[in-house]
Amino acid sequence: MVPILALLIAAAAPRPAPADGARLLVVPEPNTDAARVDELYDGLRAAGLSLVGLDERAGVDRPAGEPSAPGVRDDARARIASARARFYELELETAKGEIDAALDELVRLERPEDALELFEEALLVRATIVSAGGGDVDRDLALLAHLVPAREALNPAVHAPSLVDAYARVRAAALAAKPGTLRVRPRVANLSPPQVLVDGRPPAADLVQGPHLVLARAQGTEPFARLVDLGEEPLMLEPFLAPRGAGALRAAAVQRARDAKTELERTGALAELAALCAARGVVLVSASGAELWVRDPPEGRPQLSPLAVSAGADGAAVGTATLAALQAPAKERLGLPSEDGPPPAVVWAASAGGVTTGVSLLALGLWALWPADLPPNEAQPTPTRPVAFGCCVD
Repeated sequence: MVPILALLIAAAAPRPAPADGARLLVVPEPNTDAARVDELYDGLRAAGLSLVGLDERAGVDRPAGEPSAPGVRDDARARIASARARFYELELETAKGEIDAALDELVRLERPEDALELFEEALLVRATIVSAGGGDVDRDLALLAHLVPAREALNPAVHAPSLVDAYARVRAAALAAKPGTLRVRPRVANLSPPQVLVDGRPPAADLVQGPHLVLARAQGTEPFARLVDLGEEPLMLEPFLAPRGAGALRAAAVQRARDAKTELERTGALAELAALCAARGVVLVSASGAELWVRDPPEGRPQLSPLAVSAGADGAAVGTATLAALQAPAKERLGLPSEDGPPPAVVWAASAGGVTTGVSLLALGLWALWPADLPPNEAQPTPTRPVAFGCCVD
């Protein structure tokens, strides 16, 4: 548990434009061309509203795509063995292809941090193959030094002297590398709190420049894993965490919303769609006009209501009508600024060795709809109502 060094109770600072607040999704009519969809999103953006990202639109107005297959540990192990065999037969190109496929398999595991011994083996095999071909092995060896800090040296009885010397040099340089800045802010489709790991461990205060394995996951979503090179400039990652095959799930929810015979069926389908996009509202465009679905509308307001636009209205008109529909009292619920100023908040600020975390919760019964920083290495209680979370490694 990161020790809490300060507890501040104060009025919240003025909120910025709702870039992370009232995230809206547009569901256009079937077979709408891309230019019309862009026009609708441009109109919402011009009205000052925040929008879902391109990844979240897969299956809605973009191709759903094929669901990615999770990695299999045994397949990775088999490819490592095959790479060794091809290397001993001096088939360097084939061996390189096999070991690259093995590393790809490992990165796609549900829990890559549980297979660090296979990462170690694969990186050493790849370094051996690349070294034999006269290539640069520094990146692979630096990543190995970060993933397995306990390995101080390579066994000279197993590895070539040149590789043993190279690892000693690269590891020393990695230990003496300058600090780097990595910020990871996941967007989670089901709004579950995310967990972030760097090199298979909770982010360290002394994260240094060089290659690293970044992992992010949340309950019920496909994990995110990426090999990154951290340099002098801060690196920001904003992975979108969604269930595996989310594009197909969104497409099915869109179809159910269009085919719904009752408002209850339609709102249920839109609620599922919004959850798959981490959206707070959905603008449903039809031949007769447009409707706005809002998560948790204010008391006395319908969850699904028509917008004051005519059929075929341009994007600017749809944006203006959507903003008007979100005006007070709905705006506080959607993270929009109110004329009366921002509501009070309770802010916890904690710091330990350069890793900072914070959680902002709106008081007075208002929703906390802005992403707050949470410790990525601790399990967070499931919120009773949707709250957007982010993680940051400084």
